[in-house]
Amino acid sequence: MTEREIVEYFNSLCKEHGVGTPNKIGINGRLTRALGRVMCEKSIFTPIRPVGVEFSKSMLASEESFARDIIKHEFAHYYLASRGIDDGHGSRFKAMCAKLDCKNDGATVKTRGDGASALAPTHKYEVFCSECGKKVGGYSRKCKTLDDVRAGTALSGCCKSKCDIKVNW
Repeated sequence: MTEREIVEYFNSLCKEHGVGTPNKIGINGRLTRALGRVMCEKSIFTPIRPVGVEFSKSMLASEESFARDIIKHEFAHYYLASRGIDDGHGSRFKAMCAKLDCKNDGATVKTRGDGASALAPTHKYEVFCSECGKKVGGYSRKCKTLDDVRAGTALSGCCKSKCDIKVNW
């Protein structure tokens, strides 16, 4: 999707749901830890109020269905904030995502910063159960636990079997 398509789709959601469009909406090339964010003003004296929406540059290279899902996710945050509701990824947010048919209703999707993958892993080292394949751990740097996994002395909690390490970057 192009930046213009992203803005048009977000604004169409605003119009469809009776919410004013944000003052600032666009692509932020420095946004690398998430694919989108809603910027809000909040104080102890006033309710939360959205002031803008930003999307990562890696959204431009994403598949359209994935990009639309991220836009819906951020719109759900924007919609609730415009109503004075600060719910994070709570029950009201998830209900709004369900109403929008948004598949990404909670887990924050992070990018690696190079824009190479829209669904980049969040840990450099991921540990998986060799029996069932379930992810049982994630580590940002080398540690004693990873040494135990390599030595075969660490067992998974799910199947009590040895684990495998995947190095992501």
